[in-house]
Amino acid sequence: MRVALSGGTGFLGRNVIQALVAGGHTVQLLVRAGSRHSIAHDSAQVDVTRVDLTQTHDLAKALRGCDVVVHAAAALTGDHATQHAATVEGTRTMLSAMAMAGVKRVVGISSLSVYGYADLPHGATLTETTPLEAAPAGRDVYARCKLAQDALFQAFSKQRGCEAIVLRPGIFYDTDTLWQFSLGKPMGSKAWVVMGPLTPDCEAPLVHVADVAQAIARAVVCDAALNGAVFNLIEQPAPTSHALLQALANHPEHPPLIRLPWWLHTTLARVAVGIHRLSGQRLPLPGLLNPVWLAARFTRVHYDASHALTQLGWQPAHHALSDLAKRTPH
Repeated sequence: MRVALSGGTGFLGRNVIQALVAGGHTVQLLVRAGSRHSIAHDSAQVDVTRVDLTQTHDLAKALRGCDVVVHAAAALTGDHATQHAATVEGTRTMLSAMAMAGVKRVVGISSLSVYGYADLPHGATLTETTPLEAAPAGRDVYARCKLAQDALFQAFSKQRGCEAIVLRPGIFYDTDTLWQFSLGKPMGSKAWVVMGPLTPDCEAPLVHVADVAQAIARAVVCDAALNGAVFNLIEQPAPTSHALLQALANHPEHPPLIRLPWWLHTTLARVAVGIHRLSGQRLPLPGLLNPVWLAARFTRVHYDASHALTQLGWQPAHHALSDLAKRTPH
């Protein structure tokens, strides 16, 4: 198959190219016109097309002859205007260009951030049927844009003759980012502030980037009966933050870990919310002190990826604790 790939120069995209080439596909790598990214590949199965991704007609021309689109392009940072333009409007343009070019299937890369974590009880199991965030205004820009993007993928799946498979990966890691584990925030490159309840039942929704790429390659060729299906991608069993912290503490080389007690963190968050309200919301509420953000990041739930294992045939080959035991953290 000829697979068009957006976002192919990013962390995930580079792994997707490898997985698609290994699967025998030809990759039409769509690169933003004017991008300074160097495109290095040694496969005759990869064609690079530089195109204005904001122009539907130009993009449709680049998509002609493709069988499926893997849409991995999105903004991870930036203000609302920046992320909305790249993630939401970029997806809208891509889907319009697909319709114009006659490409009927998209594999859309969404995110676990779309779920309504604040409404989940302690110990709940998060699956693809868990309700999405009902109050996005309280979430960060990234979550709001991914919710809007996810809705566009779902709407495309309902159009006559069109197919969309939506993947919601957890937090990517690989051997070069293994030590971070999204347990907190870095302080430069020399230390890590560890956050969260860190209890034995607090799971970290991690997934190796190569395993996500493998799931994408499977979604490219999956049965048409799975149109509209959503798949959470988290390694199974998901490691707990408690186990990850212990493994890091016992590792011969790791950056200094500075523990921020969870009770103190949540207390500071409540105080910050009070100050925010007393100021008439004129003073900003930092994300690290926003209870809604904290709920989305540290809610103690069980992450279930069995749907991807059984329906998509996904077979993740990595596990963070095993990988940590084999490699020196960076």
